[in-house]
Amino acid sequence: MPFSSPLASRPPRRVHVLVALLGLASVSTVAAQPRVTVSGSVRDAQSGESLPYAHVRLEGTDLATAANVDGHFALVGVPAGPLALLVSYLGYAPARVEVDTDTLAGRPLRIGLRPTAEALDGVVVTAEEGGMMRAGADAGQVRISPRDLAVLPSVGEADVFRSLQRSPASAGPTRGRPGSTSAAGRRTRTSSSSTG
Repeated sequence: MPFSSPLASRPPRRVHVLVALLGLASVSTVAAQPRVTVSGSVRDAQSGESLPYAHVRLEGTDLATAANVDGHFALVGVPAGPLALLVSYLGYAPARVEVDTDTLAGRPLRIGLRPTAEALDGVVVTAEEGGMMRAGADAGQVRISPRDLAVLPSVGEADVFRSLQRSPASAGPTRGRPGSTSAAGRRTRTSSSSTG
């Protein structure tokens, strides 16, 4: 049986050195690729109004940002050269903006999005007259039957008048709130008798 050395199965040192040099060369070219910041604003193309929190993404990457409340954005660490930005905002048609960072020279972009019109089905709102509470002829006057008063939610309130003031049916400005003003400009009055 011939003697086999463990060194005979290992590649020569030159191969290791060559692989290491190729690895370093590829890392250095990636690291040497210049990075820039692309900034600008996203606006309505028709009115010029800023679009807060619009989404801006570098096409083909996960690099993305959202515009601030004034519609301004900044993408940091973008590879220099030609690129495409994908810009979107709810209610607007998305845009693909091609940019060359070499010709941009640090100037901010101004991106305009066009609103999209979506046809939606109509909504019909109907109301029935004569719910639990009925407004009287005089401002601030409300009629409620004893039967309806019994089912009125008290929300932990023992005082009937306070319960009426807090009920959703009296949410309007002329529905029995002391000192409120009616549509005609008259002050309303609520009288209550307390026995106690």
